Amino acid sequence: MKCASRKKSLVARVLLTAAIATLLSFASQDVWAGESSAARTEITMTLKDLQLNQMSSKIKGMVDVANHLAGLSLKCEAAADCVAIPMGDRACGGPNYYTFTSKQNPSLTAVMETAALVTKAEKEMNSNFSLFSICSVEMPPDLTCVENTCGQP
Repeated sequence: MKCASRKKSLVARVLLTAAIATLLSFASQDVWAGESSAARTEITMTLKDLQLNQMSSKIKGMVDVANHLAGLSLKCEAAADCVAIPMGDRACGGPNYYTFTSKQNPSLTAVMETAALVTKAEKEMNSNFSLFSICSVEMPPDLTCVENTCGQP
C-alpha cells in the first residue's frame, strides 16, 4: 500500500514540476505580449504559488523522513541518552519544530543531516518567497527515558 501511495505522490510531483516548467517557459516567451500588466501579474503570482506549494511538499516529505529515521531507535537507559534535534527555520529565527531520538540510534547521523536539509530548505523558502512567521521561540521538548524508550512526558 505504502509503495503505491509513494508512486502516486512521486507521479503527482513530477506532473507538478512539468506544469511549472511549461508555465515558466511560456512566461519567458513573447506569448504574453498582448496580455495586460494585471494578467501578467496574476500569472506570475500563480507560478509563485505553485513553486511555494511544491517546495512546501518537498519539505514536508523531508520532515517525514527525519521523523521516521528518528523513530527507528528510541532505546535508552537514561534521559541523557535521548536527544532533541531542531528542524526548520522560522523567518524571524529559530527552529520550527523538533524531532527526538536516541543517541544510540544507528541512523542518528542521517536524522541530523536530514534535519539540516529541512532547515536549509526552509531558510531558502523564507528568503525566496519573503515569508514571515510567528516570532515565538520553539523550545526543545523535555525528554524522558521510560521503560528504556525515549519519549516526551
